[in-house]
Parts: sequence; structure tokens; C-alpha cells
Amino acid sequence: MARVRKHTIIGNSAAGLSAIKAIRKSGDARPIILISAEKCHAYSPVLTTYYIGDEIKKSQLFLTEEGFYKKYQVQTIFGRRVEAVDPDHRRIHLDDRSRLNYDDLLIASGASARDLDHVDPDASKYVSTLRTIADAEKIKAVGEKAKKVVAIGAGLVSLQTIKAILGERREITLVVGSGQVLSQQMDRESAFIIQEKLAARGVEILFGREVTNICCKGGRAQVITSYGESLPADLVVVGKGVRSNTEMVKHTPIKTNYGIVVDGRMRTNLEDIYAAGDVAEGRNEITGEMEVIATWFNACAQGEIAGLNMAGRPAHRRGQFRENVTTILGVEATTTPNTGAIP
Repeated sequence: MARVRKHTIIGNSAAGLSAIKAIRKSGDARPIILISAEKCHAYSPVLTTYYIGDEIKKSQLFLTEEGFYKKYQVQTIFGRRVEAVDPDHRRIHLDDRSRLNYDDLLIASGASARDLDHVDPDASKYVSTLRTIADAEKIKAVGEKAKKVVAIGAGLVSLQTIKAILGERREITLVVGSGQVLSQQMDRESAFIIQEKLAARGVEILFGREVTNICCKGGRAQVITSYGESLPADLVVVGKGVRSNTEMVKHTPIKTNYGIVVDGRMRTNLEDIYAAGDVAEGRNEITGEMEVIATWFNACAQGEIAGLNMAGRPAHRRGQFRENVTTILGVEATTTPNTGAIP
């Protein structure tokens, strides 16, 4: 009797969930194994700032419950990180030293927030990125008593976090490496509208600075800038972008650049291995350049395409480009990347 082939998916977020739905909707009933490093059901990182700002409860972050995995007949392995992919033996290695064979594989491992270099160990308890539920809970806990907050980086994550923690009893300073906020999404004129809103709410913005060190002094963090300034902070929020989680394929023939390189069908350069979401690097249909497009909409679309192809239903991703729609301090903004660099 022939062995039944199975689908293996690494990642329990937008791309992975969309792939599962596409596989089942195509009529494919083969087993699906889903591996996630986090010990919880799928949730939306986009909603974490609303949780920090007490606009929603923690339970409202979650996109799925146990019934989802039962409905789509998915075997879940939660709380296990994939250490390495072994394409030669069609095997993956988990962080508990166990191994799992695969027939076809979707890598939808997402991205991680970029940490800052030069953070002294004793200051780390005051410093947090924002990507996971654990990050959000740390910011809530530390921020509850914080009177001085320093946000580093002026992307969407930093600005939405500032919005969530604004209050009369807090002094907030925003440290920006470029000459404007949202330098990767907006032109200067549009960014100035946001900057005025921030200033009106008492946020001090320091442009053209890099952070050279974060140390601990007097029971709080001290953020040292390239201008030699020392900014006291009870909470430091780091929003310096993300990096694709490609470590698991580092020592394999799978082609990577900033992310895992894929074609329009979400295939890597190796047979039966796909990638989708924030870990995947595909072609931007507007610029013609290969890039990681780390948006929720793109991850869902790529995951669906990957799932269809894994199920034997040829499909191609069209119209891939970077965009974002959000509201910042009452300003509704649709953002696309600038064509030129911001000094």
C-alpha cells in the first residue's frame, strides 16, 4: 500500500493559515502538519498596540481557536522551533532534537523585530521591541508605571505604540535616524502632517540621531544618542524594522537574499519547498525588484498561492506590491514606499 504524502507547514500566522485553507478548499485531504515556535493559537501582531492601549482584551488578539485546526484536520506542534531544514533527506530538525520528515514543505516562519546593538544587560528589562504577545505584555507591564518613554525608530510600529501609550503623565521622546517620520512609506509633506500631530500631543522628536548605547543609571534606562545626548527612560520601545526568519535554511542550497527567494508560485529553487509571508522575497510588480513585502495582505495572498500549488492546483501571484493602510493619531494614511532615499 502506497504511503500517503503529507503537507508540512512552518509558521502559524497569516501565510500558514491561508495555505491551510487553500489546500482544503482545493479538495486535498492529505495530512497537514503545522509547526509553530509559539505555544498558542494564531494571533494578529497588528492588534498588539490596541491591546497595549486597552482598546481590546488579550483574547481578542487571537485569530483561531482549537476548532479551526480540527475543522481543517491539522496536526499541530506548538512551542517547537525549527532549527534546520535538511533538503537532502527531506527532514526538519526541531529545537528539542527531534526530527520530522516532510514530503512538501511551506516555510512561513515570518519575521522577527530587529534588536538594538549596544544594550547593556542591566538595561534590557526597560527595553522592548513589539512583534509578539510577549513583547506587548512586557510593554504593558513596564509602561504602566513609566513616566519617561523613548521610542527608537519612526516606522508604523513605533508610531502606533506611541499612540497606544500617550497620556498626560508621560513624557515621550522619539529618536529618528532620518529627517522625517515614516521615511520608508511617505513623502516629506505627508510625514509633516503626522509630525505636527505628534508635536501637538507633546511628543518630542529628535531627527538625524542614532542610538549608540543604552545603559542603566539611577533605576532607569539611559539612551545615548550619536549627538552625545543622554535620554532617561523608564521604557524604551524599539521599532527598527524586521528581519526575515531564514536561519533554518542558512546551511542549505535554498536561495536567500533578505528573505527566501520565491517565484510567482511561491516555489523556492528546490523542488517541493515553498515560502510565503514575511520570510519570502518575491518580485514587486511595480518596481520589478525582488523584495520582502511584510504586510498582512501580502502574506495571506502568498499563503493562498502556496497552498494551491502544494495541492497540485497551479496558481500564480500577480499584482504583488507594498502598501499599508492605517490610522495614526486620527489621520487616515495609505502608504507606499518612496522611490528615492531619504537622507
